[in-house]
Amino acid sequence: MAAEAASGGGVVKHILLAKFKDEVTPERLDQLIRGYAALVNVVPSMKVFHWYTHTRMPRASPYWLTATIALPSLSMLLCTVLCRGTDVSIENMHQGFTHVFETTFESTEGIKEYIEHPEHVKFANEFLPALEKTLIIDYKPTAVN
Repeated sequence: MAAEAASGGGVVKHILLAKFKDEVTPERLDQLIRGYAALVNVVPSMKVFHWYTHTRMPRASPYWLTATIALPSLSMLLCTVLCRGTDVSIENMHQGFTHVFETTFESTEGIKEYIEHPEHVKFANEFLPALEKTLIIDYKPTAVN
């Protein structure tokens, strides 16, 4: 386990907290979220994508989408799930952030591939200017026994 962590292997979570600018229309927000979700179909290292909000979305669409990925090391096909959730926190400590985007990668190398992927770069050039503020954190989950 320690060798895997040191080598960059093992699951890595990429969390992006976002507050969109007030002038971003509900329709534009919908386009941006769909664009983010669509990256899972073009960036091989992007394995799972979830997003959550505590704001009201323009439609009741649950954004359930799926894409099939191959993991050669497991010699099987797995399904990548993209889904939407709603904030249920009673603490009200969101600090103005309205959306959380969570992506799972197999390794830190996978995040590097994602960041450098031409489709991600193109999307980021559309997405980032629509944000009032953002916070991005990458971490390796650790099981506590």
